[in-house]
Amino acid sequence: MRLRNSLVSFFFSVALGQRVTITNGTVQGGTCPSSAAYFYHSIPFAQPPIGSLRFAAPQPYNREFNGTLNATKAAPSCIQFDPQLGEPRPWSEDCLFLNVWTPQNASSCDKLPVKVWVYGGSNVGGGISNPMYDGCNAAVESIVVSINYRLGPLGFLGLEKAGLSGNYAVQDILLGLQWVQDNIEAFGGDSSKVLLFGQSAGAALSFAVSTLPEAPSLISALAAESGGGRSVAPYDEAQPYFELFAKNLGCELTDLDCLRSKSLSELSAAFPSSSASSITLSYPKGFAPVIDGTIIPSDPAKVGTRVPTIFGSTTADGSLFTLSAYQETFPPTEANYTSFIASNFGPYASLVEKYYPISKFANISSAQLAPYLAMRTIWTHASYTCSAYRGLVKAREKGIPAYAFLWDVSPSCPWQSQLGALAQQNPKIMQLLGATHTSEIPYIFRNMEHLPAPNGTCAFSTKEKEIGDQMASAWTATAKFQTPRSPSLPESWPQFESNRTEGMTVSNDGISFGVIDYSPCELWNKITAALATSGN
Repeated sequence: MRLRNSLVSFFFSVALGQRVTITNGTVQGGTCPSSAAYFYHSIPFAQPPIGSLRFAAPQPYNREFNGTLNATKAAPSCIQFDPQLGEPRPWSEDCLFLNVWTPQNASSCDKLPVKVWVYGGSNVGGGISNPMYDGCNAAVESIVVSINYRLGPLGFLGLEKAGLSGNYAVQDILLGLQWVQDNIEAFGGDSSKVLLFGQSAGAALSFAVSTLPEAPSLISALAAESGGGRSVAPYDEAQPYFELFAKNLGCELTDLDCLRSKSLSELSAAFPSSSASSITLSYPKGFAPVIDGTIIPSDPAKVGTRVPTIFGSTTADGSLFTLSAYQETFPPTEANYTSFIASNFGPYASLVEKYYPISKFANISSAQLAPYLAMRTIWTHASYTCSAYRGLVKAREKGIPAYAFLWDVSPSCPWQSQLGALAQQNPKIMQLLGATHTSEIPYIFRNMEHLPAPNGTCAFSTKEKEIGDQMASAWTATAKFQTPRSPSLPESWPQFESNRTEGMTVSNDGISFGVIDYSPCELWNKITAALATSGN
């Protein structure tokens, strides 16, 4: 029996939670084992995007439930297109579900702020059932929602000759946000106090959503973690990539029926591989959002956010990617460094090498690790620090409140299962990673024990838990007041100004406020603009 139409079929292992009645009927949730919260998993917000709805805008789920919906089972992830970034099975093309978490004492009269999560995964992996995104501990004086969206070609194929505009994943998120507007009050939430927050590709997608004309009617604030401020590709520039995929499938470029007839295994086999050492500068290449003129009418980076926004990055975002790219031959050599900057920056490689000489990094570590440290710093600044900076500057140009943060916490525990396995093989892995990409997520979700989630044996220190509580509270305050000035923070979080780049820095010692150094962005803004003009 299909999940969408299943009657309530409960097991003794699940402690039942509240029943909530929404527009489609009654939903039966479960009780969080680790906190005083309820969860509601696998609520459909769209019709199955299969058949004629493959490569099409999502359609609202407008049927009544067949009885009470059992919302205690984890949702399948959307089809994954990268084994390193993908979620474990089950996967399904029928995947447009969302999760909701509420405090146990929440009622429909409470009007609690709402935090809506958009996961990352380079637009090819990720899902709401990842235990790292469990909202049980984050649903404190707030409602937490997470939205599945389609990935890879199923989420982004915008093949012009087949009449496809792409951006289906963006539309999935928009429809999920509309579901929040229509239904969240039944869970105790306030539809006028909605923070959209995402990380990596999820931050880039969330930022793109925040720049759309309809954004202020769907969200009241944004928190973009390591991915905000980015451009998206012009529609015509993406066509060669989309056409290659259709050819790999054996379909004529105009044959939409052929594209829709292919099996999931055929779609996966036709998916082009990407370079593990390729840096995203202005916008991601391949299966990603495009400026289609309708869903995304203009470049998000040029439009800027329309709601108060937190833009942040980590001090070592790039270490996760550098380690992954060179894991078989770690540490990378000077020759690897030279090849890395040449392949990524072409005629501007000499400028990059001059700004980031290996000798500079030999002074802070062993000479053997200097190429690695240089490469991870380049990756961090080029892809994350400076896109956040551009988002901040554009917001202030428009008079939109904007807040900067820099994450410099090196977690004491591996927070992902893959990292847990690596840490067992090499105890130094956590030190090499530092405050890397995704490392803030367990703190913001307050998932700080049993790491890596869900059944690990490591727990964060008391100080780390304090930091997590403060971060989660700041995100809740942003949903509620459109400002992160939470009373749990040691002092007031200043607004960003272009002539005074103040913000919040979070280190292992705690939270502090002051100037954040964006001086490398003068170089990266020039290179990014030049490469975008040349079409690279």
